[in-house]
Amino acid sequence: MIIIKALKCKIYRNGHLPHHGFTNRYDDVYVICPDGNYEFDLDDKESLPENLVKFQIRNIGGKGDGIAHKEFVLYNKPDDKFLAFGGSFGFLMEDEFTKNFGEYPIPIYDNYN
Repeated sequence: MIIIKALKCKIYRNGHLPHHGFTNRYDDVYVICPDGNYEFDLDDKESLPENLVKFQIRNIGGKGDGIAHKEFVLYNKPDDKFLAFGGSFGFLMEDEFTKNFGEYPIPIYDNYN
């Protein structure tokens, strides 16, 4: 049994962008986070929510001298799929969010082809 914690954050949609991922079906996202207030068992794949994401930082535009890009990425992404930005952001106006992810909304990569 592998228990993880997740922080429940609001999903904010840009009305001018299409939403093709899970964010068009949910109002919240669960972000894996040590300060989270929800618990999930990673061994029980059937019980994991579809809107569970992990936080990552990618370096864009160069090796070491690029821009650090923060993103929430779909946790249960199919292995053979490429993730793209689906037009929504995750954010929560609480200390747990800013301490773990920063002060600004994070793009959610939930659209896969």
